[in-house]
Amino acid sequence: MSADLPDTFDADDQSRTWTAVVLRAPDASWDGLSYRGSVVTAVDTHAATQADHPVRVLQEKTFVAVVSPNELTAKAVATGLRITWQNTALPSSTQQQQQQQQQQQPNGVTYTWTTMPGEIIDSSQAWAQWRDDGTLELLAEHAAPHRLCAELSRLFSIDRSHIRLLQPTSVSSNEYTSAAHDAAIDAALIARMIGRRVTVRARPTRYVEDLNVTIKPNRSRADASGWTLTSSLPLAEHSAWTLLAALPATSTPPALGGKVIMPYDLTLAISPSQAALTPNDTVPQAVAELASVFALESFADETACEQTQDPVQWRLEHLNDPQGRALIEAVAQRAEWGASLKDRPRKTATSRHGRGFAYVVTQDEDVAKRAWSAWVVDMEVDLASGQIDLTGLTVGHHIEGMTQAPALSAELQERISHATAQLLGSVRSPDDWGTATTVPAIQVADVAPRTNAVMPTELSRSTALTLPLAAAISNAIHDATGLRLRRAPFDGIALQRAALETGLASDGPAEPGDRRRPTWRRFAAWATPLAAAAAGLSATALPWRAAIPPVTPDISLYSDAAIERGRLIASASDCVVCHTAPGGKENAGGLAMDTPFGTIYSTNITPDPVNGIGTWSYEAFDRAMRHGISRDGRHLYPAFPYTSFAKFSDSDMQALYAYIMSQPAVPAQPPKTDLAFPYSVRPLMAGWNLLFHDAKPFEPSPDQSMLWNRGAYLVNGAGHCGACHTPRNAFGAEQQSPAQFLSGATIEDWDAPALNALTSGTQPWSKAELYTYLRTGHSAQHGVAAGPMAPVIAGLAELPDRDILAMATYLTDLQGVVDQRTHSAASSSATAAAPATATENTAQALTLSDITGQRIYEGSCAACHDQGRGLPLFGVRPDLATNTNLTAARPDNLIHIILRGITEPANDNLGYMPGFAHSLDDKQITDLVHYLRGRYGANEPRWTNVESTVARLREHGHDAAVQEVKP
Repeated sequence: MSADLPDTFDADDQSRTWTAVVLRAPDASWDGLSYRGSVVTAVDTHAATQADHPVRVLQEKTFVAVVSPNELTAKAVATGLRITWQNTALPSSTQQQQQQQQQQQPNGVTYTWTTMPGEIIDSSQAWAQWRDDGTLELLAEHAAPHRLCAELSRLFSIDRSHIRLLQPTSVSSNEYTSAAHDAAIDAALIARMIGRRVTVRARPTRYVEDLNVTIKPNRSRADASGWTLTSSLPLAEHSAWTLLAALPATSTPPALGGKVIMPYDLTLAISPSQAALTPNDTVPQAVAELASVFALESFADETACEQTQDPVQWRLEHLNDPQGRALIEAVAQRAEWGASLKDRPRKTATSRHGRGFAYVVTQDEDVAKRAWSAWVVDMEVDLASGQIDLTGLTVGHHIEGMTQAPALSAELQERISHATAQLLGSVRSPDDWGTATTVPAIQVADVAPRTNAVMPTELSRSTALTLPLAAAISNAIHDATGLRLRRAPFDGIALQRAALETGLASDGPAEPGDRRRPTWRRFAAWATPLAAAAAGLSATALPWRAAIPPVTPDISLYSDAAIERGRLIASASDCVVCHTAPGGKENAGGLAMDTPFGTIYSTNITPDPVNGIGTWSYEAFDRAMRHGISRDGRHLYPAFPYTSFAKFSDSDMQALYAYIMSQPAVPAQPPKTDLAFPYSVRPLMAGWNLLFHDAKPFEPSPDQSMLWNRGAYLVNGAGHCGACHTPRNAFGAEQQSPAQFLSGATIEDWDAPALNALTSGTQPWSKAELYTYLRTGHSAQHGVAAGPMAPVIAGLAELPDRDILAMATYLTDLQGVVDQRTHSAASSSATAAAPATATENTAQALTLSDITGQRIYEGSCAACHDQGRGLPLFGVRPDLATNTNLTAARPDNLIHIILRGITEPANDNLGYMPGFAHSLDDKQITDLVHYLRGRYGANEPRWTNVESTVARLREHGHDAAVQEVKP
């Protein structure tokens, strides 16, 4: 039950509460039917004997935990604990027989639900204590109460009346997590073992990225007697990992996700999943429910279509549920299901109307109630543009034995709007910065109740409400176009790609009386890009350009939404990073940028009319951003990345202009750029532009998803990643060959690593790892963002998660060739050895330099970087064994960090690192670098010329002067 916490259960009473850290088997897994995990054969408790506070190491079968009244001690001992695990054989199961049976069945259909990868920062905790009368008192912040009490009752063989479960009243069912459930079970078990109050913090886990659900008819589609369902990962909630390891016989058979049940009179056989789940991954029950319903209702619709039956009528024929039947009939009647859509007005000549239906039944064990939800969705789909618009919603929602509210509350309306926006694609176009999906008026179907009991507010938040939406949208798209989208969320690029694959014309049905002229259309298709190319060439290649007259910008023409969009674009573009001098005002210019051609100073881009761009019209701004030509007609140097900003859409360029012009004007005069001849002759840039600049805006690839295209738009446009990560030729232009694209470069004496082969090399990146790094500035598998990358991460922090995911999706899809001779962090061997341990390395013959480096490491670095020495003192603890700087081809980045530390991290959560430029001389830093390379370099060869590199980078850092900006 939920309740305010009583005084007798003071979670902050540290004197009475011990902290426990639970250690899982390294290969623990669960396929929905069977648990597998190693067995503990020995535990070396030496680390516990060195602790400053009392500590106990608990072991029971495969369960190991460290408990101490001091949280830091418990975590430190758990980190240093040495456990010997013995691998176990795969459990005997019927998987092989089931696979053979599935091979004899007709081919199935696979539906995919895509989720957001990345780390779940689950900070919830559980507290447990046993009273003298045998009552278990438990505080579980985010655990589902019914499920938790059932497992506790079974585990300890006690009646539920002896379990006093407390939860903060502010926590809703949508916030329940499997990690919190595990923590609560562990806390109760450990409290029983040691006879004390215990707290356990939930473990961070990662969302799975794609969840696949495959459905096959048992015999044929025509004989709809039963289906077989297989998922890529288990859908059903599993017991706590501790119980799975200790009591594997209690595992439940495979089932649908969460509360979803099979609604039709068909046999549904559920096979073990294709892959096993581990404690480090999670399938959120909300996702499992969505994927289950999406697959079931899409397959039901496909089956009805193949049998040439009306989708609603097919469901009614396979339904033996009076309340479900009443709801379906009420929703269909309210939506006028049988009415034709042909007479409805269309937004464009190429758009088509479609209608889809979907239905769900859930069983809520917490309240012993069933819930029904049925939807009719009306869509307008334009294959030519890929636009998918929602034009009508009819919703019926019913809780068993309850009276439905007469109208949807504002909260339910918001839930429906949010779910619709997510399902129609969190990215709807490459230049989408989060425009909300328009939701039409919602029709509510009235269902005659069996009782007069009013539906409680808590029940009206049932998750069943929005579950049918994804399938209803997919079914409506199929009704409109004949195309079946089996991956959700949906986007226009996927729709257009499906149209190309099936040969469906992308310009839609012909209007009555429309006489097509293919020849004219073909000419028009060529004429537009040719005209744009000619205009771009004219704007870029002429050595002298006319000045654009000054104006007084009228910002009132732009909405608040446009200005906010511009703010996001400016954050993604890092405008403030390059246009702000040390100690200067934001965007007032004056930052000195060293180039092979001389020092270039950034300009004032605030709306100051004298020193900034306060008299620039949008036309002048657009010309500078796309073609590198100032308002007065001067050519700009490509240190300003207009080669990337040219990729902006017109809407984004307008929004950025509105935002910049809405900012405070700063009357600061930055130093003038004065390069030596011939680089001082700006008209020569016309020839440079002709050779190296393509001013054409970004064009999405129809062969890729909308998320991929969004990532490409951000990486190559606003993010201008190539400015740092693509090598340049002798003329200062980014090299344009595919092999050189994002293959790594040097910027401000820092090595910008290759981004075109992230998924290969000594320490390959996964999409989830890159997402986490770009989102937080830290990856446990690769290191912390530092140097020029830190402000980039700070700018990306303003963007929504879906944009970070889009960038990670695009970058990890690149399959370039890494240049081993320059800036690659990859090994020359594809089968490089894993990072060596300290014991293995120190067993080799050590030079005097190595011994000196080890002593310096022990004295200056180990306190924060040694994984066995307690908690991190400031922010995160970068693991040097997985840090990419230690496996890079050059030591420059490592030396930079040792000399200057990290004084301006990407965010405060990362913490700071002191620099050692004033406490260690060049020889000492050289010895330290060699030691770190030997210990953590994954057997990469010893670096050369380290001492001269240290001297060069030290001198460069000492001579860097702060440029004064005149007010």
